Amino acid sequence: MYYNNDWLYNNLCARDSNDFDIDPISGENCFIIANNINNSFMIEKTVNKLIRLGYKYFFIFGEYANLWEEIIYSIAKDSKNINVEASELDLMKLAYDLGIYVTFKTKSINYLISDDEYLTEYIIGDLDDILNDNTLFTPSDWKKFRDGFEFTYHNKEAIISIGEELMIGFLGNEKIFAYTDKGINATIFDGKSFAEIWIESY
Repeated sequence: MYYNNDWLYNNLCARDSNDFDIDPISGENCFIIANNINNSFMIEKTVNKLIRLGYKYFFIFGEYANLWEEIIYSIAKDSKNINVEASELDLMKLAYDLGIYVTFKTKSINYLISDDEYLTEYIIGDLDDILNDNTLFTPSDWKKFRDGFEFTYHNKEAIISIGEELMIGFLGNEKIFAYTDKGINATIFDGKSFAEIWIESY
């Protein structure tokens, strides 16, 4: 399905584009799938539009995520209110973060734009599963991880904290992972992964 500023939820609108030559809606939080287009001129044009329309938070996923991040910070260099997260591969974080914003940022406008309509459809399917409790974690769970969640396993204090990277492990022996899926499934808790512990305990 090709989305053309379609409202998927009360506070989430989606737009597919083959060239990012779009007329965006105004909003606060923008999620970008940047997997195909690396034309800096077109990206700059789109970023200028988004910033003028009020967007302050950007989450960019895809092969050209870092290029988008560089351009956004270059254009918004005088603004202290712009926040950008970028990942070339962390699809899991994109889907769950969308779940958080749809669930908890009910009064804000969240905008998903994409240059890869097949990946858009995949992410929206994941989002539907997350919002309907058909996944390992709920949006409430993910929000805890985003804020930093401490727990006890085998009588040892442990933590999971998701930011630009994932920090996870027993306190004093935390591991850093670039991608959340890899870290959550790493067997670093006495031979078990956080995913396994969550299924058993929560």
